[in-house]
Amino acid sequence: MCLLAVAAALARLLAVQYAVLAAVAARSCEYRVEFGRVAAELASQGVRPPCVVTGREAVRIAVRAGCASRQAGGHDAGITPVGLVAAARERPVAVEVAGGDGPPEYARGRRLRHLPDLRDCRAYLAPSALPGGT
Repeated sequence: MCLLAVAAALARLLAVQYAVLAAVAARSCEYRVEFGRVAAELASQGVRPPCVVTGREAVRIAVRAGCASRQAGGHDAGITPVGLVAAARERPVAVEVAGGDGPPEYARGRRLRHLPDLRDCRAYLAPSALPGGT
C-alpha cells in the first residue's frame, strides 16, 4: 500500500513538472520568434553585425541580431556612455528603451524605430545604422 502511495505521488509530481516544462518551452519558443522579429526589424534599419545593442532587453535582442550587448549602467555595466558614442561612429548601435522612458542623453536626436512584438519598446539608432543594406 505504501509503495502504491509513493508511486501515485511521484506520478502527480511528474505531471506537474511536465506541465511547467511545457509552459516554459512554449514561452521560450514565443520569445525566440518575437526577438527574431525585433532582430529582423533592426537589420532592415541597418543594425547588422558588427553592431552593438544597449538597453533593458539588449542581451536577448543582441543574441538574435548577432550584435554585442553592452550596458552603460547597472550590474552588467561594461562601457561608458562616451564609449557607446565612440562605438556608434564605427558600427551600428541601437539604444533600446521601454515604457515612458526617454532615451539617454547620448541617444537624443537619433532616428527612432518602434520595435515589433515588444510592449512599448523603441530603439534609437546611431547614424551609422543605414537602412536597406548599405
